[in-house]
Amino acid sequence: MNLKKILQDWFYGLSDYLRMLLRVPYAARDRQTPSRVLLWILSWTVRHVHGPRRPKLDKKNVLLLCILRDGEEFIPDFMRHHQERGIGHFVFLDNDSKDKTLSILKQYPNVTILQSRFPYKTYAFVFRAYFKRKFAGPWWTLFMDIDELFDFPFSEKIDIRTLVHYLETNGYNAVLANTLDMFSDKTWLELKRGPQGSLREILHFYDVSAIQRAEEFLGKDDRWSQPPPLICEYRAGVRQKVFHQTHCHLSKYPLYDSSKGIQPISGNPHEISGRVCLADISCVLLHYTFSRSFPERTQKAIREKNYTNHSEKYLIYHRQLQSTLNWSIYSRSTQPKPLGSTEDLIRDQFLVVSEKYLKFIENPGSSPDI
Repeated sequence: MNLKKILQDWFYGLSDYLRMLLRVPYAARDRQTPSRVLLWILSWTVRHVHGPRRPKLDKKNVLLLCILRDGEEFIPDFMRHHQERGIGHFVFLDNDSKDKTLSILKQYPNVTILQSRFPYKTYAFVFRAYFKRKFAGPWWTLFMDIDELFDFPFSEKIDIRTLVHYLETNGYNAVLANTLDMFSDKTWLELKRGPQGSLREILHFYDVSAIQRAEEFLGKDDRWSQPPPLICEYRAGVRQKVFHQTHCHLSKYPLYDSSKGIQPISGNPHEISGRVCLADISCVLLHYTFSRSFPERTQKAIREKNYTNHSEKYLIYHRQLQSTLNWSIYSRSTQPKPLGSTEDLIRDQFLVVSEKYLKFIENPGSSPDI
C-alpha cells in the first residue's frame, strides 16, 4: 500500500469515526476496500452485545456469520431453517438496527451479537473482511445475508455437518452457491394486505428459465485447482427478466474452510482467493427479498443511498413499482414453479451433483458419528 492510500484511510476513517461518535451525518463517498488502517479503525467501533465472545466449536461444526440491519422480518425463517440444517453457532454483526432485531435474536440459543454504528454503505467490504478475520478458526464458515437461506443437495437426508465431512474427506475447501430469487404468485398489493406468515410458505415459487451460465469464474487465479466439470457461476435470472436489472451476478462462495486461508477477495462475496479446491457440487442461496415489505425497503434504500452506486439497483426496482403495485413477479415470469425440495433444483439442472456425491448420499451413515 502506498503512502497516499495510507494517509487517505487514516483521514477518512478517523473523520467517519468522529462523525459516528458525534452522530453527525456521514459524507457520501465510494465504498472503501479493506486495509489494515480501516480494519483497525472499524474494530474500535464494534461492541459486544450478547452471547459468547468466542464460539466453542470444533472441526465438525459450522459457524454462521451474518451482517444485518433491521432484519426482524427475516429472522424467524432464517434461524429456523439454519438450525434445522445443523448450524453450530450464529454470530451477527448488527449495523445499528432500529427495529426489534436485537431483542428477537437474543431469544435464540447459540447466538453471539456484535454491533457497530459505522456507515456500512461506505465500509461494506471492510465490515465483511473484519468479521471473517475475527471469527476465523478451526471450523467451516458460512457467511450469509439475512434474507438468504443456504441449502445443499439432499439436505432432506443429511445435515450440514455431514456435508462438511464429505467435503473434507474429498479435499475440498470451498463451495459455490448460486442465488435463486423466491417470489409469490400474489400481487404486491395482495402481499401487503395479506396476513404475515412464513416467508418460505408465502414466497415458494422460482424460475430458472432466464438464468445464464458464465464462461469463467470471477477472481480465479493460478492458485485455484481446476474447478470440477459442470460447476459454473450464474448470471441474470428473475431480476434481469422482470426488473431489467443489468449485471446480475448470482454466484457467491458462502461456505468455506476458514482454517485453510480461504477468503473472499477484498470482502467481496462474489470472488474468492487462496488455494481454492472447489467442491464437486453446487449449493443454493434461496433469496427472499421480494417479500411484502419490498416496496417500502426499496424506497428506504433510495432515500438513504446505503447500497452500491447510490442504491442504483433499487432505483431500477422502483421504476417498476412506482406506477402500480397491482402486478406480481409470478405473472411476469416465464416458467414459475413451486419449490418442493432440493431434488427439484437438481432436476432443473440448477444444482449440480457429482456421481461421487450421489454415492455418498446413498450411504451417508458411513461417515463418522457427528
